[in-house]
Amino acid sequence: MNSIDLSRLSSSRRAALRHRIAPHLAPILDAVENHGVGVFLALQGGAPFSIPVFDGPLVFVIGDDCERALGPDGFDKASILALARRVRRGAVVSCAPLKEIYRAAARTAALLRIDVVIVETQPDQEFPWIEFLQNASPNIGLVVGTVAGGCKPTSTSRAGEQ
Repeated sequence: MNSIDLSRLSSSRRAALRHRIAPHLAPILDAVENHGVGVFLALQGGAPFSIPVFDGPLVFVIGDDCERALGPDGFDKASILALARRVRRGAVVSCAPLKEIYRAAARTAALLRIDVVIVETQPDQEFPWIEFLQNASPNIGLVVGTVAGGCKPTSTSRAGEQ
């Protein structure tokens, strides 16, 4: 299984999950429980996934932070592109989880009622994810949680464009 729709879990299963998840994910579960936000996890693997039909905003968490980050190429191209095209705000996190970023994503989805994506990756895939999201959704607002020194743009990046 390379995707999980947490919004479909019962409240008792979400409560049990709360005790097992990393603390930085708690604000997202709060948004699910208190503000009608859905949560969808997409994990590495080439298998296609379907974006859930949900009556409300979704927080998409892309898990590309396994032993080896694969970047956008580690996901089914059509599936990840469909996901990226529907979000209006996002974050790329290539450092240790920053609870503030997850809290901001949850609040954005809850208050603005828009879809948000959080990409969890490693430093070598930070810039490919930024490029991918900007190309798929040109007006996306992005926050980047990075390591000291930040990512290094590739020679094909938009960063050098005038």
